[in-house]
Amino acid sequence: MKTIKTSKHQCGIGVISLLLIVLISVSAIIVVIKLTPSYLENYTLKSVLQGVEQDFAGKKNTPTKLRSVVQKRLLTNNIRSVKPLDVRIIEVSKNMQIKIEYEVRKPLVGNISAVLSFSELAEVPN
Repeated sequence: MKTIKTSKHQCGIGVISLLLIVLISVSAIIVVIKLTPSYLENYTLKSVLQGVEQDFAGKKNTPTKLRSVVQKRLLTNNIRSVKPLDVRIIEVSKNMQIKIEYEVRKPLVGNISAVLSFSELAEVPN
């Protein structure tokens, strides 16, 4: 039987492999750090819409009134990604639907950007 000398055949991870792993890990961390605020802002938007649903359910609501309330709550909660044109309020069979669709562009590195698309819907019964 022939014995294998492990010290010559098993050197471990090479410097190039280690640098590649570090580069990929740092890139992933940078992406997570840059995109997390947009997802947190969307989470806040969801809670704003839930609050509007609960506070205005069963009341006589008009699209103008709901739009005003939603805009005030977005401003209060410091949600800057949603523009007034992104908010649509539609009357559907005795309910008011608040639909918010918007995109967020986050620059990552150089001219590379991430585009995040969000769409939220709330129904307020009259």
